Amino acid sequence: MKTLFPGRPCHHALLSLVSLSVASGADAEVVCGWHFNDLDGSELKMTADHGAGLMNRDHLGGSFLLYEGTELNGLTGDRAGQAIGVRGSAANGTWLELTCVTRPGLELSLDFAWRSTATGFDDNLVQRWDGLGWVTLGAFGGDDDGAWTRAEFSFVGGLEGTRLRLLLDGADGANGVTRLDNLHVTGIPAPGAWALCGAGGMLGVGLRVRRA
Repeated sequence: MKTLFPGRPCHHALLSLVSLSVASGADAEVVCGWHFNDLDGSELKMTADHGAGLMNRDHLGGSFLLYEGTELNGLTGDRAGQAIGVRGSAANGTWLELTCVTRPGLELSLDFAWRSTATGFDDNLVQRWDGLGWVTLGAFGGDDDGAWTRAEFSFVGGLEGTRLRLLLDGADGANGVTRLDNLHVTGIPAPGAWALCGAGGMLGVGLRVRRA
């Protein structure tokens, strides 16, 4: 019986091609996301508008307010609607925390739109809980001429899901405001996982062809 893979070089080339095809077809999935358009301002814990997650604003106290939102970084079908905001230097050192369940082996990204006034929070940190303490992923802030700006922070998912917080600081006055809108955690399988999947799939294809 003849085989369609008579030489190892051809087999290896086809294996590489299939692996690349599988990896390039990987689409990012929204693990959890908030557009904030349906809030009435009284919620201390906000369930995700997309996927499954919980956002906790307990530590913001009375500094939490609702403002006009944006379409920047919104998902298809999300209107500009509302944004959440934090106002006043009394809120320096407070934070917004979110949790969602993520599968191990995902390369994750937290992205959102933000906007600040000249005296708003301009020294903010994005942090992740690693089981022992808060690890800083990066910073964002500044008034940026009052324009909406997109921020993105990447990290690898762990075994216990994902717990993140946005720590706010640097507001200069009682009327300084920073808004947040269209906040999402998205994930794609890590490259190693896709390569293994592609290799396993290709070996299976080769076996079936040989038996034909």
